[in-house]
Amino acid sequence: RGMPQVEVTFDIDANGILQVSAKDRATGKEQKIRIESSSGLSDAEIERMVKDAEAHAAEDEERREKVESRNQLDTLVYQVEKDSGEWGDMVAAATKERLDGAVEQAKEALKGDDLGTLNSARDELMQAFSAAGQEMYQSQAAEAEDGDEDAGDDEPAAEGGEDGGAGEAGAEADDDVVEADYEIVDEEA
Repeated sequence: RGMPQVEVTFDIDANGILQVSAKDRATGKEQKIRIESSSGLSDAEIERMVKDAEAHAAEDEERREKVESRNQLDTLVYQVEKDSGEWGDMVAAATKERLDGAVEQAKEALKGDDLGTLNSARDELMQAFSAAGQEMYQSQAAEAEDGDEDAGDDEPAAEGGEDGGAGEAGAEADDDVVEADYEIVDEEA
């Protein structure tokens, strides 16, 4: 799901020979090509080509931004769908609806090619995902807190409600701790 990183090098020597090499940074694979003109390029043609490349630099940059934004949004949609499926009932229905709506909006934005739409869909999805994540963690914390309170209420009742009973239960919990001496053996020595 990542964007490939390819290093492309163009080298024109004094004789007008163009050498192009492309290297994939992740795999280390490299391709090279050497282009020679039998007639040679005139200085005017070379200058025109350089100007064309400079003129299209802004278009190339815009295209790169669109591709990066599209990749980020696609990755986020994948992550949200994966995580929200695991959350189940830990998130309120309204929050889940907002998250599902943001996912659908993001999928629609991925069908288009507008950079602003891609970025706004990504921001909306991130906000909805963050809110759902916070709600899920708060729900888990509340359940854990309720579980601790229930366990604390049951122990005194089991001991007859005596004050000393709670202390004995605490001492029994400490009996699970085992202390031991140990020695580190260094294999090199």
